[in-house]
Amino acid sequence: MEQVIGLLIQVFFLVFLGMLMRKKGLLTNEVQAKLSRLITRFILPFSILASSDRAFDSAMGKGLLLSVLFIVLYFSLATLINYRLGKRIYPDQLKQAGLFANCATFANVGFLGFPVISTLLGNDGMIYAVLYNMVFNLFYYTLGLSFISPKGHNPRKKFVELLTDPAIMSSIVTILVFVSPFRFPPLAYKTFRMIGDTLTPFTMFLIGASLIGIRFKDIFTGKIPYLISFLRLVFYPALMYIAFLSFPEHKMAFATLVLLTSLPVGSLNNIFAQVYKLDVDLVTKATIQSMLLMIISLPIWLMLVL
Repeated sequence: MEQVIGLLIQVFFLVFLGMLMRKKGLLTNEVQAKLSRLITRFILPFSILASSDRAFDSAMGKGLLLSVLFIVLYFSLATLINYRLGKRIYPDQLKQAGLFANCATFANVGFLGFPVISTLLGNDGMIYAVLYNMVFNLFYYTLGLSFISPKGHNPRKKFVELLTDPAIMSSIVTILVFVSPFRFPPLAYKTFRMIGDTLTPFTMFLIGASLIGIRFKDIFTGKIPYLISFLRLVFYPALMYIAFLSFPEHKMAFATLVLLTSLPVGSLNNIFAQVYKLDVDLVTKATIQSMLLMIISLPIWLMLVL
């Protein structure tokens, strides 16, 4: 419990600093864009590589296989359920239904999940987070984009382009290194961790900066964002929690997958809503609302899994 409270205090302080830097003009839109690119293309890959510094054992191998099964099942079922639900809410707007499904299915794993898992669970948890993120991208850039992309846009092409992304490449290298006898030299791991340690503060600064200028009363209007927040923060992590109760010997996999499934709406949804000129207002409301409500839900999940 102390660890949970300590983490939340740190997060709130870093978010506050981000808001302060935005107000002081230090985190302008241009700086935020560059910092986001720095995080995703440079800092995050090193943080991922640092997680391969762990001895592989057969027990963890079983945990990895079980995790892959559960992750694939989650994304398969969640996309189907959420798309059907979206079509009931928006019967004549298939792209809007697809946007709803993506918001309810795909969490903020790459941008927020890695810092949370790295801080709380260390390299052991990061291995499972890397697997989760790889399956996430597989589903998002194929099935997820097929829900919302107009004719003439090819989600498969986006997925092929994704394979050259530094975070994905480092994820593949990390898994290969982890299951092989090869390890990077100790000095390399020390350097990877030193760079990766900047992931959490920079990410929280950006989240704090993004909250400036938001009219909070607008965030909590409308029923659909509340439904998305419920699915993201309560319903799906509860299903993952129940599923793993039968496998108490895989506690690290259990904790990592539940926490990653309990994260708020992913930032990719906002990016592609803008690219495809969809309902950006809905995505923005759902993203920020779920991020704020996570202040209540995440500590509960942390206490349940740690």
